[in-house]
Amino acid sequence: MTRSLGQLSIHTPRGILHSSRARPSTSQETVLPVVTINNASCDRSPGCPARRVCPKGAIVPVEGGAYPGANGYTVIQDKCSGCGACVRVCAGGAV
Repeated sequence: MTRSLGQLSIHTPRGILHSSRARPSTSQETVLPVVTINNASCDRSPGCPARRVCPKGAIVPVEGGAYPGANGYTVIQDKCSGCGACVRVCAGGAV
């Protein structure tokens, strides 16, 4: 029997949206969450905690600026596993 995440009452961290991006498995398809960064809410810290905790290194600084992160950060979707670690540590709620 296949159940959706909603039927299992699994919590999705704030800021993570579901996407149509799917990675097929042998028994069913899994829809992964998409993590994005709102640079208007980002404090643009060079020591970005969300970037530090990402196990896949998917959060990278936007090119340019006086220091890494001065122009904000972006998520490399192909690297992101959707684990939500970045969402939990972003104090400004930008992730």
